[in-house]
Amino acid sequence: MSRLQIESAIETLLQSLQSNSLMDKTFFWNDLKVFCKEGFLFDLQTLSIVLIEKQAVFLIDWIACLDYQVAQQLDILVLS
Repeated sequence: MSRLQIESAIETLLQSLQSNSLMDKTFFWNDLKVFCKEGFLFDLQTLSIVLIEKQAVFLIDWIACLDYQVAQQLDILVLS
């Protein structure tokens, strides 16, 4: 995924997560699964930079529910 696609994906996840409706929470979870399958997690360096810029580092905890090894790598990248 390109940086622009990753930024758009993060923004979509943040909007779904910040909503109070159950439907948006369901969309968040489904979107996260799709993004992870479609290549969201293959460019971890870019993903970590975008997470920092968007102040969305907490999304790593949600990613850990799907792939804890990738979440560990993201934690390392974000901290360095």
